[in-house]
Amino acid sequence: MSTYNLTQIVDVPTRIAEHSETLLDVLFIDISIYANALICPFINGLSDHDAQILYLTESKSPFKQKKVPRIQLRLINDMTINFFLSEL
Repeated sequence: MSTYNLTQIVDVPTRIAEHSETLLDVLFIDISIYANALICPFINGLSDHDAQILYLTESKSPFKQKKVPRIQLRLINDMTINFFLSEL
């Protein structure tokens, strides 16, 4: 995952039983974009597995504004083709 600059951010057990603790949830984020990510367990009491809530705050925008090139569209139909042929 590091090839794609992704880091696993859950670092606490998400399933706690009487004799074991297991990390079941795996969340990967790009910490160069989301350096201030915060992960919190959501304990609902219905299961031995805690859900995870991920709060993201961008440190820099993942979507840079790109200048979109102008594209000129041409109407091509029988009339425009005939006009083109007559101008040749």
